[in-house]
Amino acid sequence: MLTLQGPWSERDAQMTETFARLQDIYGAGRVLGILGNSVSLSQVDYTEGEWSRVRRQADESSTNAGTPSTEDERPPKQGPKYSLYNATGPPGKSALLYSSGWPQLRWANGSTTILDTQVGEPTVKPTRLYTILVVRFAYGDSKDKITLEFSFKQTAGWWQAVGVEVKFGLETTGLNLKAPAPPDAPAAVLGHAYECSLPLVYSSEEATLILPDIQMQPFMDSTEKFADAFNCIGFTTVPI
Repeated sequence: MLTLQGPWSERDAQMTETFARLQDIYGAGRVLGILGNSVSLSQVDYTEGEWSRVRRQADESSTNAGTPSTEDERPPKQGPKYSLYNATGPPGKSALLYSSGWPQLRWANGSTTILDTQVGEPTVKPTRLYTILVVRFAYGDSKDKITLEFSFKQTAGWWQAVGVEVKFGLETTGLNLKAPAPPDAPAAVLGHAYECSLPLVYSSEEATLILPDIQMQPFMDSTEKFADAFNCIGFTTVPI
């Protein structure tokens, strides 16, 4: 079969030329005819254009296959490196705690557990004299959680940080870490916050919990924002 292409005026010449060539090859009288297939100009133009488009797309795909896209080049998203625990309770029992970094549990054997993945929302466990701020964290690949229970007491118109209990999994009794003793313990007049740029360290013989650059306020009616704060440096002065 002979496929005829090009302008219509040239196609008869293609047939005649091909017929003469075949007679030279096979001998006169041995070629009866030629079956021709005519492709219109519009078909050729469309086919060539379509093929060029498909090939261009394929070339671009192969070129881009080894090149990371803009999405691939973006760094993985990371959560904030500060901590803000906001727990709403009954009136006068809510609590707010901020730290410029994640809590770090440092164990007696030298290892450190960084609590950078909070689970759920903080809650409060209020009692008559205490407010307990409860925050839960993921614990590595384990299904168990680490729970920190920060306790605050009030007396004589002041509040003071007492300690934190560290619980693993479903433990009902955990590891008790004590806050610094007075006058270094975080404390302020009721209705005011406490802030300190120095690390706050809760400690026991087994472990320490470190919170850098903290601000805290328990016994709150609203946790929308901190009140005026007492500072750890010269905190006996008027609130800052």
